[in-house]
Amino acid sequence: MTTNSRRSSRMAIGAGIAGTALLLAASPAAADTSTASATAASVKLGAAPILDTGAVVATNAGPGGAGQVKTGAPTSTALGGQTLLTAGVLAQDASATNVNDNGGNIGLSAACAGAVGQGGVLQVGPGGGCVPTLGTPNGVNLNLNPGLVTLGADAIFAQCTASSKGAPTGSATLVNANIFVLGAALPISLSAAPTPNQGVSVPGIASIILNEQIPLAGGGLTVNALHITLLGNVLTGQPVADIIVGSVTCGPNAIAPDVSIFSGPALPAAAAGAAVVGLTYVVRRRRQPAA
Repeated sequence: MTTNSRRSSRMAIGAGIAGTALLLAASPAAADTSTASATAASVKLGAAPILDTGAVVATNAGPGGAGQVKTGAPTSTALGGQTLLTAGVLAQDASATNVNDNGGNIGLSAACAGAVGQGGVLQVGPGGGCVPTLGTPNGVNLNLNPGLVTLGADAIFAQCTASSKGAPTGSATLVNANIFVLGAALPISLSAAPTPNQGVSVPGIASIILNEQIPLAGGGLTVNALHITLLGNVLTGQPVADIIVGSVTCGPNAIAPDVSIFSGPALPAAAAGAAVVGLTYVVRRRRQPAA
């Protein structure tokens, strides 16, 4: 074999090995998905819904998909004819994005929802946090027992964030929230930033949960800023109404597995093909008679 033949053989073998390695390493970054939803308020009298603002839902299938897909109305002033909850604006917003992180893609989601005074709004900001405009003071009222016990506030809202890496987070905010007994005779202040699942009882009238947090299977989280159960029968404690103000859900955001462009059965065949190309060239060179 001449010097040129030996050089060509080495180059062909190298090309086959390099081609095989390239195919084995051809794996684009994962494209994680994200999802979030926000519902400003819902009220049930017994089992019958008498107010439901619906939901803003945001989803993102990651790179290669349609980007963020968002449905639902962001605000409502309709109260459905009921008087248990009154507010200037019932607001809800959600976001689902996919961002680059050290060469990979992370699914991020955020949501914000609740009740504010007239002229107010709740929006998810660029960083995923809730950006509130409160509107008219004392614009949110709940009649726990008309003429006897009421709950008033400037604003009540929940927010959450989730990532395809790490645990979701959530919180509730109650701005100047108080329970009034017989008008202003006995105001009971409620925490502006309650701890998760903080309970408040109005004996015989209502059971209240502030910053209700409900973990979901797969890593998602639901947060209800204010969850009130009105008790109808003092002796049995049977509820007559259920009120939720500011309900948000973030996640679960799925981690998409890396997928090679030659995944599945095609990968071994492609790798073997690259090696055969190089080896075939070597055999052919060896069979050629020396010049």
